[in-house]
Amino acid sequence: MDQDTDSGPPPIDTRTPSVARMHDYLLGGTDNYPADRRACAKPLRVAPDLRALPLNNRAFLRRAVRVLAREHGIRQFLDHGSGLPTRDNVHRVAQAVHPDCRVVYVDNDPTALAHSRTLLDENDGSARFLCADLREPDTIPDHPDLRTTLDLDRPVAALFVSVLHCIPEHDNPKAIVRRVAERLRPGSFVLVCQLVSHDARAREAVTRCMDAAADGAPCDPPPPSTPSSRACTSNHPA
Repeated sequence: MDQDTDSGPPPIDTRTPSVARMHDYLLGGTDNYPADRRACAKPLRVAPDLRALPLNNRAFLRRAVRVLAREHGIRQFLDHGSGLPTRDNVHRVAQAVHPDCRVVYVDNDPTALAHSRTLLDENDGSARFLCADLREPDTIPDHPDLRTTLDLDRPVAALFVSVLHCIPEHDNPKAIVRRVAERLRPGSFVLVCQLVSHDARAREAVTRCMDAAADGAPCDPPPPSTPSSRACTSNHPA
């Protein structure tokens, strides 16, 4: 996987929870630190099923990418908030259907950038990691590294899988998705999968921890019987 080398991310901070590393921990990965595991422990006490959600979301991502490539002829994928590389990366799934598929991964997590180097030799430039903030959607399509990989005059599948609940409400995740969709060509797709729960306390616990991790702050559980201020919105209940 090629990577953006023009401007690197800040150094990896192992003392502050990282959303990407928390996700890796919940997937059963090893690229995480005690701060990430402690941050996950608090919402897990309120919503024990939270551990199953990343696995379900990964299975959903595999199915969806295969359908987009096989049944809808999509050859280009833009994966927002891709996180740490895992065994079933989008380019592996898509290229198993059509070897000419091209993928750009977008994330601003320094750990994700560091681990993307492990995939450098696996492709011929058809997959690239772009160090960018998905909360600034207008900066991504015009980035030269993206344009060397994707042809934005052709259909693209824009992916937001298990990431929108990591964006604080004040950053307006709905507006981000809308802006990305506005810039896609006809025949493109927007794929969204995010957390939902009918349990207000579970929503609040996960929301607080995702917001805290996104802001680099400690994660504290919600007080008893606190209504959710923001629906932590997935097709898999917490």
